[in-house]
Order: sequence, then C-alpha cells, then structure tokens
Amino acid sequence: MKKHVVGSIEFFTYDSFSQQEGVSCVTTTRAGGLSTGPFESFNLGLRCEDDKDTVIDNRAQLSLVTGAFPDLLTFGRQVHGAGVTVVTGELIGSGALDADSAIADTDGMVTDIADVPLVVLVADCAALSLYDPVKEVIGVAHAGWRGTVAGIAAVTVETMNEAFGTRPSDLIAGIGPSIGPCCYEVGGDVVGGLHDRHPDIAGRVITTDAHAAHLDLWTANLLQLTAAGVREDRIEVAGLCTSCHRDVFYSHRAEDGRTGRFASLIMLHDKTHRSY
Repeated sequence: MKKHVVGSIEFFTYDSFSQQEGVSCVTTTRAGGLSTGPFESFNLGLRCEDDKDTVIDNRAQLSLVTGAFPDLLTFGRQVHGAGVTVVTGELIGSGALDADSAIADTDGMVTDIADVPLVVLVADCAALSLYDPVKEVIGVAHAGWRGTVAGIAAVTVETMNEAFGTRPSDLIAGIGPSIGPCCYEVGGDVVGGLHDRHPDIAGRVITTDAHAAHLDLWTANLLQLTAAGVREDRIEVAGLCTSCHRDVFYSHRAEDGRTGRFASLIMLHDKTHRSY
C-alpha cells in the first residue's frame, strides 16, 4: 500500500487498484479529522459515542480524496456475519447521515453502479476490497474473526458472480490493515470455529504456543479468496497491524473498546472522473 496526504487527511491506496482507471479505493487513517478525545481525529463511525455532527463532518471530508458525494456514502449495519447485499438504486446513501438507516445485517456490499461509494468501518477487523475490471463491479466486506469463520470472503465473491457474472479469476482484491497475527490472541471459540468450518486452513492461520493462540486474519482471508477462485497474484495484503500502529489506525482491542473507526471505501466511476 502507498500512503498519501491531501490537506490534513492521511490515507492509503493499494498499488494494484491505483493502476486501474475505473475504480477508486482508499483506506483512511485516524489523522486529519475533527474528533477529539479517544476518537481523535478522523473517526468515521456513528456508533462510537462520538459527536454525530463531528462524524458527519469527517465523512464529508472523504470527498476531498475520492470525489464521492457525502450523502451517497453507503454503509451496512455490520453484525460480524456473512450477509452480503447487492446495492441497487434505492439503497444508495444508506447509513450516510445516520446509523439507523444503514443496510440491515450487512457485512458486505457489491454493486455495478458508478459513483456509489461502498464503505466498511473497522478498528481491528480486516476490510476486503474487490474489483472486477471486466464486468465493472465492486465489492467490499468486513471480516473480523466471526465473519472470517462464516466465510464472508467467499460469499462476497459468489454474490458478485451470481448477480453480475463476475469470474473470480478476473478479480483484483485487497486485504486491508487489521490486527495482525503478532497481536491477535484468540480463545477456544475462535480456534474451534475455524477447525469446524475451515479445517483445511485452520492449521495454517492459527499459531498456538504454551500461552496463547494467535490468528492470522490476513492469511485466513487470502486463502478463502483463492479457494473461491481469486488468483493469489491479484490479491494485495496491506500487512499493517492496527494494534502495533494505533498512532495511525484505530484499534478496538489495544484501546479497550473506546475508540473510533477508520474506513475502507471503494467506488466505481466513469474513466474521465478518477481520483484515487
């Protein structure tokens, strides 16, 4: 990933997505906004006890780097599941100005409509970004341990295929910053869930020593994407741990649950209107 600064806003882009003319894909940081206290400063989450008007102002700042209209930002009501919604016209702007209007029970979204920014909010979970340059379709997903166990990576790919005819081998994918295997100590429920649902990869993504088990979210989602047909050489892994880099990103675990949310945003557009 490459870091950019526009005004006070710091954000990252995937090298692979930046080479594509038909899409913008950015991952924000905690720098450049108006929030204060534990939410300092570019908090984009409306369910974090931060001031609502401040969060809305922060969201408006996204237009500076994406060209997205703030009232078109489209969010799901993330529940750590594997629900993926096809975003059609009537859903555009869900959750943009208030949390309650976000698309219910949705941790992934896909669309083929231009100029509609799909957004997931994270603070240790991994955000997955997907782009089909052949069919001109995008997808985004929120993959914490529950979503990963539920297989949201594969469900998102399958939804793009079923709704739009996307061939998995055509996809470009990004796995964003999240808590890394260095810091992600997990309990028996996580270990058991992975062994039950994904026995083929459990041994490759869980490291257990005498003291604790650690989960590698990055590899778990990469393996699920490749199993779904995405080419490994077309998957870019940020490899940035939010817990290690909480000066850059929000980390729910490292900050005892009282913190903000950063975003992964992806948007199709016509090829004459491109930012990042």
